[in-house]
Parts: sequence; structure tokens; C-alpha cells
Amino acid sequence: MLGSVAATVDNLESDGSVSYRGLLLGSGWQGEPSSDGAQLGASGGGLQLKAVRFGLSGGLAERYDVWYRSCDSARGWTGWASSGEPSGVESGASGLTAVQVALVAKGGAAPGPTEGAFVSGAASGPALVLQGHVAERGWLQAVGGGEDVGTTGRGLALQAVRASLEGAGEGSSVSVAAHVAGIGWQDAAPAPSYAGTVGQGRAVQAVRVSLSGPVSDSYDVWYRVHAAGYGWLGWAKDGEAAGTEGLGVQAEALQVVLVEKGGDAPSSGAPAELSVPSLSLRAHVSGVGWQAAVGNGGTAGTTGQSRAVEAITAEVSSPVSGGLSYSAHVSGVGWQDEVSGGAVAGTTGQGRAVECVKMRLTGGLSEYYDVWYRAYVQDYGWLGWASDGARAGTTGIGYRVEALQVRILAKGSAAPGPTEGAYRDVADEKVIGVPRIRLVTWLTQHQYDGYYVGTPYSTGFSIPTCTYPNGERRWDGYSGMNCTGFVAHAWSKCGGNLAAVAANNNHSPWAGGPGGGSYINAWRFYGYAIDSGSKVYEFNKVQDLLNSGLARKGDVIFFKTAPNVDCHIGFFWGDNPRDNKMWHSSSPANQISSIYNYSNPAEINQHVCLIK
Repeated sequence: MLGSVAATVDNLESDGSVSYRGLLLGSGWQGEPSSDGAQLGASGGGLQLKAVRFGLSGGLAERYDVWYRSCDSARGWTGWASSGEPSGVESGASGLTAVQVALVAKGGAAPGPTEGAFVSGAASGPALVLQGHVAERGWLQAVGGGEDVGTTGRGLALQAVRASLEGAGEGSSVSVAAHVAGIGWQDAAPAPSYAGTVGQGRAVQAVRVSLSGPVSDSYDVWYRVHAAGYGWLGWAKDGEAAGTEGLGVQAEALQVVLVEKGGDAPSSGAPAELSVPSLSLRAHVSGVGWQAAVGNGGTAGTTGQSRAVEAITAEVSSPVSGGLSYSAHVSGVGWQDEVSGGAVAGTTGQGRAVECVKMRLTGGLSEYYDVWYRAYVQDYGWLGWASDGARAGTTGIGYRVEALQVRILAKGSAAPGPTEGAYRDVADEKVIGVPRIRLVTWLTQHQYDGYYVGTPYSTGFSIPTCTYPNGERRWDGYSGMNCTGFVAHAWSKCGGNLAAVAANNNHSPWAGGPGGGSYINAWRFYGYAIDSGSKVYEFNKVQDLLNSGLARKGDVIFFKTAPNVDCHIGFFWGDNPRDNKMWHSSSPANQISSIYNYSNPAEINQHVCLIK
């Protein structure tokens, strides 16, 4: 579809020039003509060229007539026009795909038929013309009312929309306002302006379409959005919102129709707009009582205070039908019946802890949203996220839930975080005194965000120089870790007692203890593991460790070396016992790599210890 043309005359035999004007979709005839190779309509922002006029000046006009015709996307070639007459189609959603121009000696015959050079006037009654800008495609060809503006089934975001109104009379117009990702609602835009953005990669998520002027007395404008993951939503009208807000869901297409007042409106059983339902979650906490309600993603309960959640209430408010049902597994009671609508799950005044919860959405809410939830559990910390009726917490091992978080997201959205280990029914083993699941969950949360990985390796051998990851820098912006500083930081985040490690002087190859470095000395971790009763398995080579089948993600690996060889420490990070992966701070930076001691890759005068 043409958005611009330019023309020049070569081999001039006399003075003069060729000039031209364009009729642009929704914008009217260009004010000042362009001439001699300048682009026509170059600033139209994707506006389709619907008709053209050409003219000559000076000596050229005395010796020649300029003839031209247009190829319209809906009608094909028009007849020939000349000397400033219009060529094209005035109304509708079609546009020009080609223009042909010829110079003919003054008074000569036209190059071809002249009938139908310009189709003027609009169909009886008002008509919509709409155009969409789509990711990876740019501005699409304009369409009429009721047709798809954008694409469906291709995963391409609708990024901008313009709408114009033809045949509605003086003073009547249509405008579109868009809710745009990362921006929110923009002001309404009448043609030739557009709603949304171009060149920013931002998706339109919702729209409002409005009529103004005399046409609004006789017509309503109805519209609906095709949203990613949902398909066509319901119809909205006359400035109501259609699409999604707050869900991160892109609009992919739009349909708009005019309906006479009192006429049959389009209908659909789906809601016209989807936004994040309002959530109210409360927890009754031991020694505290009922806390204030929290919303979507808020924390109900406490962390780090060893207080049990004894009961919860939850309620969802949304224009979409349905609700939130939930049940609790209570110490000494077991699973209670499911409740909803803000009713109490759990007990109060009995000193019984909630140990596990299940939640699910009902009615229309379950068609458009997923509910995700996770539990902060005694000795474990935050477990993984569960959804739609799955268990979150523990049963059968007597561990209390201390806090809960609930998120309601668009149907099919990714989980808010890791889902591994959302529910436990067997007491998990520990790694040097901290729950394995807590340690693995903490590290998994930071595997790809640069919190640890990439932190420069430090040889400072002091707490101020070796315990600051990129994600938790020193006051002056410094980051650096040695191998034990990394292990100490992650282990302590999961409840490990660094003071006890720092105090251990046993089991090193030197009389009187391992020397300086406090808890960033790997020999102190090794000694503390032995003295605290942790399981320690010793192997001659890394391959022997892998062949044993004993390794599990989160185990500590310690390279036990002779006095003249530098030791090393890190975490086993394989997905199975024979997966040769280690997460460690090693020169030049914190990394996940194969299992090795960077100071002794030949494995001479050392043993490899697996610590659980």
C-alpha cells in the first residue's frame, strides 16, 4: 500500500516543474503540494494514500499536459485524469497500490480511458475506517467496520490503532484511547493521530473507542479485543474499556462496529475487560492474633519470628463471576473442609498450626485466571509456588506454616517464581544443619539474575573483601567473594550459624587450627561439618565422587588438600548424582562449571569431600 509518491521531470526542454498533492486516509488533501522529487505524505505516519493530483508549471505547462491514473486496492486501475484533477477513491478502507504518470503534448489525446478517474462520496450513513500497527509488520492496510484490525493466531502484538469516520456529517468524529504496556492509559486520539506507540515495542493492552458530535446521538460504537492467551473477549461500547489491564497480556486484534441506537448490539458471553482481581488475605498468627489483610502478592503471617499461622481468611472481588475456595491442613486435625468467601480455614484459640494449604478459583474466574500461592515453612523458609488446588506446605512431619503469599495471574502465565518443592511430606535432610530445600531454593532463585554469578573472585582473605556478591554490594559499591565467602553467604541466608563456623579450629592439617580468615576459611567449614555431625564422604578423585551416586544438588564439595596446596569449596549443582556441575567462586568470578579445584586441577595431594 502506498503511503507516499515523488516525481521529477528529466531532460527539461524548458523551465517549469511537476507538483503533486495527496489525499491521505483520515487526513484529507495535503495542504501544500510537493514538487520535483520531494516525498508526498512522508510525514503521514503510516497513512494510506487514497488519491493524487498532479500539475505542471512554467514552460512545461505550456508545452505538455500531465496525465495520471491510480490503482486502488479494491477497485483496480481508475481512468486517466489530468492537470490537477483528482485520481483515486475518496472514501472507504482501500488505498493506492500504484500510480502511473505520463506527459502528453499539449492538447493531445489521453493515454487511455478517462471514465472513473476519481470515485467520490461515501456510502449512505456513517462508516468506520480503521488501521492497525502490528509488531514485525508495521502499519497494515486499513479495514472497514467489523473487520479485524491486527492479526490473530500469530502472537503479534497490536501496537497502535487509528480510526476515522466517513459519511457522518460535519462535526462528527471517532477517537481511540489505548492502554499501553509500560505506560498505561493515553489520551484519546482522533484521526489522523493514532492511539498507542510506534517504534517502541510496546503492546496495546486495552482500548476505549468513543463517538462525538451529532453521530453520537444516533449511533453507538461497539468494540472488542482479541487478547493473547484468551482470544476474543466480550464487547464494550461508547468509551468503556475493552481488553486487559495489569495482567501483562497483549492485544493482538480489534473489531469495531457502529450500531444504530436501539439496534441489535453484538453479544458475547465473555467479559469485555479483564483486570487483576482484588484479593484480601488475612492470617491469624500465634502470639499476635488476626493481622491486617494483604493484597495480591502480599505476605500474610511473619517470617523469621518462629510464629505459626493458625488460621487464614481469603476473598476475591472481581466483575468476573466466581470466587476463591481454600482449605487448610491443621496440626492434630488434618485436612479441613474447603471454605470460601472470607470464611476461616484453620483454628483460633487452640494453639494449632496450619501446616499446608490448597486454593483454587471457581466459576468464571477459573476460566481467565490462575491462583498461585506459596508457604513459608518452619526450618525451610519459602517453598516453591503451587497453583489451582495443589498443596503448598507440609503434612506428616509437624512443620508449621509461618507465612503465605498468594498471586492471581492471567490464565496460563508463568509461575511467579520457582515451583520446585512446593509441598513436602517427608522431613528433608539438611546440608551442614540447614534444610536442603531451603538452600537449593535460595540458590535457584539467583541462578540467572547475576546476584552471585559473575561476582569477581577476591584474594583478600578477609570478611570485608570476600563476602559481598553483586546482588548485595558493600556500602561503597564493592563486590567480591572467595570460594568460602560464597558458601558462607548462601548458607547463612538459609539459617546457617557463621559464628559457630568461625569458632571451629579442628581437623585442619596444621597444629593449632586452620589460621586466619574466620568463617571464610574453608577448613573451618570442613571442621564444623565433622564436629556438628554432618555426613562427610571422602573420595580420591572427582570422578569417584560422581560414580558413587551419593551427590545431591546443594551438597557442599570440599577439596581437602595437603598443607602446601590451596583447598577449595563450593556446592554440588548437578541435576543428578553423576552430573559434573559445581557452583563456586573461582578465579576470575563466581560461576557454574565442572567440578574442579582451580588451584589444583591435576588433583595431586588432595581428596574430594562430599558434605551433607
